[in-house]
Amino acid sequence: MRKKKHKNKAQHFPIDQLSDKKIILTGPPEVGKTTLKLTFFDNINPVKLLDRTNPILEPTRGAEISHYNMFNSEVGIFDLAGQENSSWYGESAKIFSNTDILVAIFDIKTRLGEITDFIISLLEIKKKYCSEAIFYIIIHKIDLISRYDLYKKIRYLKKFLKLKEKDQKSFEILTTSIEKEYFLDTYLKIQEIILSAVKRDIYYIPITDYEDLNLCTKIILKYEYGVNYYLINLHNEVKIPESRLEKIIELLKYLQLIKIKSSDIGEYGQQFRLTDRAYFLLSSIKKLQNNILDKIRIKSSSQYITIDTKSENPKPSELVPISIDSPEMLFYIFSNIKKKYLF
Repeated sequence: MRKKKHKNKAQHFPIDQLSDKKIILTGPPEVGKTTLKLTFFDNINPVKLLDRTNPILEPTRGAEISHYNMFNSEVGIFDLAGQENSSWYGESAKIFSNTDILVAIFDIKTRLGEITDFIISLLEIKKKYCSEAIFYIIIHKIDLISRYDLYKKIRYLKKFLKLKEKDQKSFEILTTSIEKEYFLDTYLKIQEIILSAVKRDIYYIPITDYEDLNLCTKIILKYEYGVNYYLINLHNEVKIPESRLEKIIELLKYLQLIKIKSSDIGEYGQQFRLTDRAYFLLSSIKKLQNNILDKIRIKSSSQYITIDTKSENPKPSELVPISIDSPEMLFYIFSNIKKKYLF
């Protein structure tokens, strides 16, 4: 549906009725709030978003509100225009009411004084309108700074927050970038935010879903980026029923991991290739997959996350535990984000 934009009209939003869960993205102008949302919730090609010579984004105006179906919940994401912070932190502050997840996003090159001033204002808003909200601070575009300078900046912020917030569990600092070498790590951190929003609704993952997701992971690892392959070859190699392969292909397309090239010689005469998005994930997924068995051995059962099925009493044989930081969980989370409508 067409996106409608609202400007300084927060007091008119039916904000208590929009969704089961509410996430607010806030921060100074042009720090990457919308870029993160588009990359990880709307599956936009990160290469296009990184192309600074041909920008595809216009500055956000007002509050852009998107609704998504995530598992058993509807989640509303409020992307607040940084140019209008004087309004959000003034006469339109009611937009923060009943927020479940509060995410403050800063460019790594934002001055520390500006970050701390912003956080002070936000903590006052949080105390007044959403005291129970989980609070994340994202330092974005970390590819633009050295690891040592990043360490110094994060250490300073932690010391500052320790003085301002006695409860150290009430906030978390995350570092992100959509550049290739940081892409999966950022993916997992956005996943963490999503899971914290819908955690009460997560129970079981059906083994059939796990097998499909595992096959998606294997396909991404098997094929090379930049090379065209015929779908008929994929069909012959995976050796699964045609109906299931069609489901896998649709899932990979939805996740923007493969791109199909049309053909005049039938469906399986078509070619596919890995997308830029898949390329960004490839090397990190290999590391993640290589380490996952060792992690499983040391994790307790409480550190597994499982997803609800429609069955009220699913049989144990129909379920499988899935590690939070596995490729399968990553694909499961983002394959279950369905955009419902936009305001």
